[in-house]
Amino acid sequence: MRLNALKAINFRNFKRFDFEPSPYANLIGGLNGSGKTSLIEAIYLLGFGRSFRPGGYKQLINSSESDFTVFCEAMSDTDEVFKIGLRRTSEGEVQLRLNGETVHKLSEIARFIPVQLFTPESVELILGGPSLRRQFMDWGVFHVEHTFYELWVAYTKSLKQRNFLLRSKGDVRQDSFWRAQLARLGEEIIQLRIRYIQEIENFITKSATFFLPDVKLEVGLKQGWDQSLSLADALDKHTERDRRYGHTSIGPHKADIKLTV
Repeated sequence: MRLNALKAINFRNFKRFDFEPSPYANLIGGLNGSGKTSLIEAIYLLGFGRSFRPGGYKQLINSSESDFTVFCEAMSDTDEVFKIGLRRTSEGEVQLRLNGETVHKLSEIARFIPVQLFTPESVELILGGPSLRRQFMDWGVFHVEHTFYELWVAYTKSLKQRNFLLRSKGDVRQDSFWRAQLARLGEEIIQLRIRYIQEIENFITKSATFFLPDVKLEVGLKQGWDQSLSLADALDKHTERDRRYGHTSIGPHKADIKLTV
C-alpha cells in the first residue's frame, strides 16, 4: 500500500494543505513551526485514529474552526485505489468515510494505512516493558492478517469477563466456560503472531547485520505461557493461582518479542 495524496482542512495551524508524496522515500524539510510534524501527524491519525503528540483531539482543530478533516488516497500493490477520510468536531463527533461510504469502525480505514512512527523515544521498544513490544507486533499482525482484529477483540472481551469472575469469586462452572473461550481464541492469536514474527525475522536480522556486522541478532516470540503446554492445559494448571490473585496470569496478553544477541 502506498500513499498517493493527502489533504487536510482546518488541521492544527493549517486552513488547508495538499501533499502528493513520492512513491519512494520522502524527505520533508522546512523552518521550525512550518508544519512538518503536523503533516506526519495527519498521516498517523488516519492509521491510528489518534495523534502521537500530547493533548486531546481539540488541539488538532484550527483555533478559528469547529472541526477538521483529513483525507487521503491510497493505492494497493494491485493498483486498487482507496479514498479515506476522517472528520472530527469540537463536540467529539467522528465521521469516517471509505470510498464515499460512511463506515463506523476505525479499523475499517486503518487497515489501508499501514503506517508506523519512529522517534527518539522508540528506543523504549527495546528497553521498555513488554506491552510496548506487543503493541508494535500486533500493529503489524493487524495489517497482514485481517482476521486478527476480530480475534483480539473477542479475546479481550472474554479476558475481561473471566477476570471479573475471578475477582468476584464467581461460579466455577462459568470459569470453565471462559477458560475454553480464551484457549480457543488465544491459540488462533498466537499462531498469527508466530507467522508474522517468522516473516519479519529475516528482515530484522539482515538490517541489524548491516549496521552491526559483528553482532548476531535473533528474534523470537514468548507466547505468554509454557510452550510445552496447550493454552487450555496451561489455563487449567494456573486456575487456582488465578482465583487466588483475581486475574488471568497467562495467555497472549502476556506475550513478548524476544531479542537475543
